[in-house]
Amino acid sequence: MVEQRQGVKKTMIKYLKCTYRKVEWWLYNYQQHKAELESALEDLAYGRSPLSKEYIPNIGYVSNPTEHAYLEYEKKYGKMEKWCKVIEQAMNILKAEHQRKYMLLILKYFEGWSTSKICEELNITERDFYKWKDDIVSLVALLAVQERLIKVIAQ
Repeated sequence: MVEQRQGVKKTMIKYLKCTYRKVEWWLYNYQQHKAELESALEDLAYGRSPLSKEYIPNIGYVSNPTEHAYLEYEKKYGKMEKWCKVIEQAMNILKAEHQRKYMLLILKYFEGWSTSKICEELNITERDFYKWKDDIVSLVALLAVQERLIKVIAQ
């Protein structure tokens, strides 16, 4: 029984670390994904999308190429769009409720500042830095769970 609990505990810790890394990856790549989405939407709006082909192999001609292009866009960019919205929600919450955590998010994940430089700029200890960083990642993870981008595992 004790061995089984330890196995469950190890699995949970591994899952939480994996989730943490996943959220951080999306934070670090937010600006790139946002730009890619904007470009794809612009192409879609002006009919320049490579996704708007009228002929699809093994299916034939599509009666509505615009609809097809949008469905292909949704398939290709849907998850990315949801992650960007989740990060924007978190940014809005932090901006309204905790301006310095918001600044930490910007400086760490978008500007690429070092831990020491951020601590100096925000006048916080390294311990506070890591606690705030964990708070930010946790907030994004909770919002991602609500959007079903991250699954919650049951024991």
